[in-house]
Order: sequence, then structure tokens, then C-alpha cells
Amino acid sequence: MKKFLWLFVSILTLGLTLPNQVNAEVVVENFKETVEDEIKTMEALEKQYPDEYKEAGYGEYVDVLKKADFSNYQESDEKINVYVFRGSTCGYCLKAIAYFTSILPEYGQYFNLKTYEVWANSDNSELLENVAATLGDKVQGVPYIVIGDTAFPGYADTYNSKIEAKIKSEYESKDRYDVMQHLNDKKDGSSNTVTTANSTLLWVILVLQVVGISGLAGFMYSTNKENKEIYLSKITSLESKIDEIENSIKSEKTAKSSKTEKAKKETKTAKKTTKKTK
Repeated sequence: MKKFLWLFVSILTLGLTLPNQVNAEVVVENFKETVEDEIKTMEALEKQYPDEYKEAGYGEYVDVLKKADFSNYQESDEKINVYVFRGSTCGYCLKAIAYFTSILPEYGQYFNLKTYEVWANSDNSELLENVAATLGDKVQGVPYIVIGDTAFPGYADTYNSKIEAKIKSEYESKDRYDVMQHLNDKKDGSSNTVTTANSTLLWVILVLQVVGISGLAGFMYSTNKENKEIYLSKITSLESKIDEIENSIKSEKTAKSSKTEKAKKETKTAKKTTKKTK
């Protein structure tokens, strides 16, 4: 039941923004806007689910965001861009933003932070896929941090020293690399086609949100024990369907990847054959 509650929180959060943003254009937020958005999102989450919020330990990271000092921070073309693709209510994304906030005094002079929320914006999600493809990488989730030509999938404290070193070296480099200026330069020679799996998932989540709200509401307000058992059964079934959808999308991505690899091998074989013939 606890697992479902967290699934429900995510579905509800997505559902509240999805109708207006599913077909939105790419939306980028600067450092300060990102911090304000994270604080607002987490405060709303705390009001709705105080126990789960406390258990997750989000409060300490929100406190870091609230103490952020932007008085000496200013975006500039002379600085490098650090890109962070994130999801609303994503705990690891919150930690990543809190980390970048903590290094503002020492490293804020070297970088501009630009973020893209991908769970409620399909175009931002497609941009993430495009960026990863440009770097010869595959998206496994968020946060997805990009500095120069280096991607950091996910976030953990062990990344800190590497991130700081990359920020400094990229800033001092005479040949800086900004991935947004090279989106058509695929490292693996693949096409510029972006997967639509994330867009499909967003629409499915919208439907599941309606069903999930109905089921949870019925469970919470039903006074009849037998009815509660029926609603609980429906909730459990919904949880299984969500897992099935996630697995289906993963399988679809794997299949597409296999086809791409097969095509590459066939192309290489054809080239070798042509050389021998000559």
C-alpha cells in the first residue's frame, strides 16, 4: 500500500501539469527559477504527504535551497553552461540541485545552470533523448547532468569531485564544448530520430491518474469493509498495470536499440565487402 501511495503522488503531480504541458515547447529554467520551482514543488508534497516527506528526508535539501545566496551570481556568456534534466518530485534531482546550490560561492563564477523538467514536458523529454544520443549515450533516468562533452547519469555524493573538476577544466579550456550546439553531430552516426516512448507514457499516466484517484478516494471514504477490500484490490491491480507499462516501454527501447546495432553491423560488413571487391 505504501508503494502505491508513492506511485500515486507521482501520478497526481504529473497529472496536474500534464494537460497544459504535454504538447508544450522546450522550456528551460535558469538557476534561480529552478531553485524556486523545487522549493514550491516539495512544499506542496510535504503538505499532502507529511509522513512520507519526512521519511524521505527531503527537508534538509529544501533548507539548503532556501539558504541559496544568488547576490553574486549572474548568468554570462563567458561562463560555461551546465545542463540538468530533471523530474518534478524526483528526490535525486532535488539532491543534485541542492548540491549545485552549495557550490555557488566557490564555483558559481564558472558556470550557468540551466535545467529542463522532463516528466511533464514531452518536448523537454525528447531534447534529453537527443542530447544523450549526441553524446553517444542512452538515457536511463533523471537527473541527467551534462557538462561539456561529459554526462553524469543520476546523482550521488561520489560525483561531486568529478563534477567540480569538470566545471573548472571546461571553463579553462580553449576549445569549449556545448552540447546544445552539436545536437546533429551524433557520435555513433545514428539518425536524429527521437523516441516517442516518453510521450506515450505521459498520456498513459494521465489516464491512470483518473483511475488511481477514483480508486484511492473510494478506499479512503468507504465505510464498508467489503467495499474497502474491493477498492484495495483495484488499487493493487493498478499498481501492476503501471509496472507492466514501464516494462513494456523498456522492452520497446531495447528492441529499437537492437535494430540500430544490427543496422550498424550490416553497414560495416557491406563496407568491408566493397573494399575487398575493389
